[in-house]
Amino acid sequence: MNTINPTPPFPLLLETDGSYSEVRPKNGTDFQLKELYSHLNCELIEIARSQASGSVGAARRNYILIIDEEGKLKSKPHNPIASEWYSSPTDIIVGPAILCHSDYLR
Repeated sequence: MNTINPTPPFPLLLETDGSYSEVRPKNGTDFQLKELYSHLNCELIEIARSQASGSVGAARRNYILIIDEEGKLKSKPHNPIASEWYSSPTDIIVGPAILCHSDYLR
């Protein structure tokens, strides 16, 4: 599995196959909903924050995962990198996800 910087300096699109790539908002500052729907192939988005605690959780405090709200209902595949970042003992992330600083979503 690929590893990523848990607090990347630019938004990353995390794919379910373990690959990832940089994505930037078209306006240069923050994502618009239509862009997110296109990147994630969805109609509704959900914001997920890391469930990590201690110093890891503190480092990730200002970062978010943007995911498909209906990903599990649509049976999208498990996203191992996004799930690892999310760090929940009882939940996983499915489908593509965007990992970014919260300033990229207004």
